[in-house]
Amino acid sequence: MSTMSRQIQTGEAMLGTTRVRFILSVSLFVILVMTLSTAGGSAGAEAKGTWTTRAASGLARAEVSFVKAKGRFYLAGGRRLRHQAYDPTTNMWTDVAPFPEKLNHIQAVTVGGKIFYIGGLAGWPGPHSSKLYIYDPGSDTFTTGASMPRGRGAGGAAVHQGKIYYAGGLHNGTTVKWFDVYDPDTDSWRQLPDMPRARDHFHGAVVDGIFYAIGGRVSSVSLNATTNANDAYDLSGGTWTQGRKSLPSPRGGFATAVLGDEILIIGGEGGGSAHDEVEAYDTASDVWRTLAPMPTARHGIQAVVCSGGVYVADGGTQQGGGGLTDVFEVFSLGSLVPCGDDPPEPPPPPDFVARDSFTRSVKPGWGAADEGGRWARIVGPARSFWVNGQKGNLTVPRRGGRRALRLSQVSARDLEVFLRIGFADPVVGRKRSAGAFLTLRGQEGGEHDRVGLVLERGVVYLRARTSSGERLFKDARLGRSSGKDVYRIRVTLEGASPTTLRAKAWRKGATEPSTWKQRVSNLGPEMSGSIGIWTFSRSRAQMRMNFDNLVARHL
Repeated sequence: MSTMSRQIQTGEAMLGTTRVRFILSVSLFVILVMTLSTAGGSAGAEAKGTWTTRAASGLARAEVSFVKAKGRFYLAGGRRLRHQAYDPTTNMWTDVAPFPEKLNHIQAVTVGGKIFYIGGLAGWPGPHSSKLYIYDPGSDTFTTGASMPRGRGAGGAAVHQGKIYYAGGLHNGTTVKWFDVYDPDTDSWRQLPDMPRARDHFHGAVVDGIFYAIGGRVSSVSLNATTNANDAYDLSGGTWTQGRKSLPSPRGGFATAVLGDEILIIGGEGGGSAHDEVEAYDTASDVWRTLAPMPTARHGIQAVVCSGGVYVADGGTQQGGGGLTDVFEVFSLGSLVPCGDDPPEPPPPPDFVARDSFTRSVKPGWGAADEGGRWARIVGPARSFWVNGQKGNLTVPRRGGRRALRLSQVSARDLEVFLRIGFADPVVGRKRSAGAFLTLRGQEGGEHDRVGLVLERGVVYLRARTSSGERLFKDARLGRSSGKDVYRIRVTLEGASPTTLRAKAWRKGATEPSTWKQRVSNLGPEMSGSIGIWTFSRSRAQMRMNFDNLVARHL
């Protein structure tokens, strides 16, 4: 800066004040352009993911419902009777049984392979519908369930543990903050505590037992009366909380999708136009990020998530109902994989020590793994173990039971191991817990290191211990228990005097985290040993656990 000052002073002496002002103006302009370019580059770098196009539905409409059931996607609403099914394996649309009445702003969810179409609007901003239509894709027929005691449309719905939660919406043209739950098993409705604020034109989302109400608007005030509020309801605790990071782009009429711990807010309308923004909220870190925008800005949409892809069909390209389209686009954070039940497991790494896909059927016991020998029981009767052609299963008796096995032909010290762990039952009782662990370096005397998952007070933790109970690292909180939790764990154990242990775990369908839990210590065995499974339960009811896709390789 001192050199520049001397140059400016020299220029002033030689050329006068006018030229100095010109030089300063140009310098400021260049600095401003560079600053804006840098800011723009950062924002662009943040946008992630890609969009691709699928076969158009052939019927332009908006304010639709779109949901997956039994391998196909079902499109309804837009005040049309036409009810369409999309087959992702053939990229083709077909007509199915017509919808019972002309409605839009219907909330649709899937439970037990059936689609529940809830409420809706027969006009704008009413009248509303209280009907619950249940569609069975297997028989291509509609039946009815118990009507909503507080009918409405344009609310937000989501499913948790087989129950349907419905928040907000429009009732007789008025935006409400009601919150209700429907139980398909008993065909009954129950009122829950109201949301902190009234809203409509949003979609509900559940992550780790928390129901999220994000964005939307108050249509009874104005189409532009949008909100960016992010409110959360603890489904086990029964309370609402406020103060989470707000939606960066306030809007209503968007689609919502859950990918792992993130909730995506896609498109929408507000401020006089349709939106193309895609913003993702990380429920674990309370942080938003920007993803790749929609190729076709639109509103009045719902999203289907399948194998990591987010599918969005139809919608309106103009705020307030105009510009109907039949466009069909799909978003993916990585390479789009074929739509199935779950993204494919990674291929076995080279130089593997043990591998088990559990595709055999054995009862009692687990039989022989694909590689690594037979599973030998250590704790528990043979009838507690079986393989059903998909997973290795076991049952643990209530209140203090344990079960354990090991691979008889494996003896290794430095390993990397992948394993999928599932809990088929929730823990019953306050202050009760259960756990399922991978054991490493197992010795004949029972000594080993173990890393796995613990369900405790409604929360899932990643835990590492020695066989004597010494803590290898502090428990890592993974999220709230869904009651039927499935996680994938990855563990490396390497070296001796000291030994380095690293571990991570992530929910099925989520992206593998980049960070590890790590501990360097002299605790636990430091010589080669077996690989195995160790479980416990202090639940007041019997616990079923399952295991799949074991892969272990030398480091």
